[in-house]
Amino acid sequence: MKIRCGTDILRISRIGEIKDIDRFINKVFTDVEIEYIESKNRSFETIAGMYCLKEAVSKALKTGIGKMAFKDVETIHDESLVVKLNEGKFPKVISIDASISHDGDYAVSTCVIMLED
Repeated sequence: MKIRCGTDILRISRIGEIKDIDRFINKVFTDVEIEYIESKNRSFETIAGMYCLKEAVSKALKTGIGKMAFKDVETIHDESLVVKLNEGKFPKVISIDASISHDGDYAVSTCVIMLED
């Protein structure tokens, strides 16, 4: 078994600088995630944190976003934070624990992934 972690941080104001925020949201987030973002009034903090989680997962998997699609990682906010992966692409993943936080100007996310050998 292998354990990997990934972290990403983003200045929240960068989300506000995106020229076509609708296009960005539809490109990066799944329908479930968009529904959550809408429930949070499209908060830049929410968008930044969820984006950071996708980046953190890609770093832990050592793929980077270039080798995986943003929508291969889905953030579900239930009683706790749940991360779903496109299972067909990542069959060796046993579990993912993740955290998203934001304070002041920054959003950050960290994840720990357990993989089969």
